[in-house]
Amino acid sequence: MDQIKESFFLNRKSKEIYSLIIWSRKNIKTLNVQEVEQIILNNSPTVLFNYERDNLTMIPEVEVVSLWESNLKNHIAESYCSSPQDFEHGYCYVAELWKGKYGKKILTLHYLH
Repeated sequence: MDQIKESFFLNRKSKEIYSLIIWSRKNIKTLNVQEVEQIILNNSPTVLFNYERDNLTMIPEVEVVSLWESNLKNHIAESYCSSPQDFEHGYCYVAELWKGKYGKKILTLHYLH
């Protein structure tokens, strides 16, 4: 049997993260690399990647720390004005913190290349 993969969407105009229900309406701020590391290592957020426009893919919480160590920590940009060419292999992520339901932190990592 095939697994159903849940898709998530980011609507910047209405400031909502949703699947079939709205997950968040509160974008808190853009984060620097130290803030992202602190959240990942201390708070176990739900991490969402924005690979294509506003389509988000959830990363299982059990994979977050290893993904941080292997791929993310050297590729966090300070803002959307950053150039991906300034990073190894020509890509980076802009991290944003969102306030989710029940106090859960949602970390979106927007892929720039």
